[in-house]
Amino acid sequence: MFAKRNFNWGENRQPYFWQDNHSKGIDCLLVDGERVTPVEIKTGKSISTSYFDNLKYWRSLAELPEETGYVVYGGEQSIQTNAGALISWRNLDRIPD
Repeated sequence: MFAKRNFNWGENRQPYFWQDNHSKGIDCLLVDGERVTPVEIKTGKSISTSYFDNLKYWRSLAELPEETGYVVYGGEQSIQTNAGALISWRNLDRIPD
């Protein structure tokens, strides 16, 4: 989805998968120069705080603020939580350029 958006919008963000040696990972790191945007992707339709677990872990390692990053999930609501932004799969355009 992000590769298609990069191509169609002429963006230069490269998507990467990240995983540490404890099998904790981030589904998609969008890298554009010095800027890195972490994105977790979940299939569930209901909201769960556990969706943010790997994102919180990665932010602590990268020393980034709590509001950095997104969780895309199968539900309908897009909301800002104190753990980060929860984005409906229908609202991918809310992930900034």
